Amino acid sequence: MAYRGGRSVKETTNIDWSDIPEGAIDASKISNFTKTVVSVTSSNTSVSESSLSSGLRHKIQTAKDLAEYAAATVAFKFQQEIDNLEGVLRAKIDRAAVLAGNALQPGVRGFLQSLQTSTVQFGFESINADTDISSTQATFYKVITGGGNVTVTLPGATTCPGLMLGFKKAVAGNSMIIDGAGAQTINGTTTKTFTAQHDAIVVVSDGSNWLIISNHS
Repeated sequence: MAYRGGRSVKETTNIDWSDIPEGAIDASKISNFTKTVVSVTSSNTSVSESSLSSGLRHKIQTAKDLAEYAAATVAFKFQQEIDNLEGVLRAKIDRAAVLAGNALQPGVRGFLQSLQTSTVQFGFESINADTDISSTQATFYKVITGGGNVTVTLPGATTCPGLMLGFKKAVAGNSMIIDGAGAQTINGTTTKTFTAQHDAIVVVSDGSNWLIISNHS
């Protein structure tokens, strides 16, 4: 069918039947042959899906299904990649935490070794009564609480930044009490109390308050 001047014109073709061999045409197949005619005019060029053959509609639906499946597959793969990336990052963070912990231990060991090689020298004293510490030298104190509770008041942290002091409760009974000067704190609290024999604490001044660097209780 052709279109001329905005109108459809049916064209015919003359067939020379003498050119077709006998028996070449199966009449039963011709009777079963159908086709869909879609009307198109100059004023309406739209084609409705219902006007299409069932085979073509099936192909269109198949294409839609494949497109939806492809989109869902891409979304699933994308989510998998995100999950894998999160897993890799989580593993790296955990590994970094382990490495940081391992690195800290040699640092602490190095610090203790420096003490043993006299890089820092510590004094040593024994006390058995309430005492205000005035030493400006790093010192370990053996605190004897056999006669009652012993309160040790630390020097003002502002007067001795970097000063390190250690205290060990040498005997059972009563309490060893470590107190900051005035309102100064020890790891955020004004007083630390120890009741068991061999309890020990090491503190250092940060210039404002005292920080615990070792605590055995």
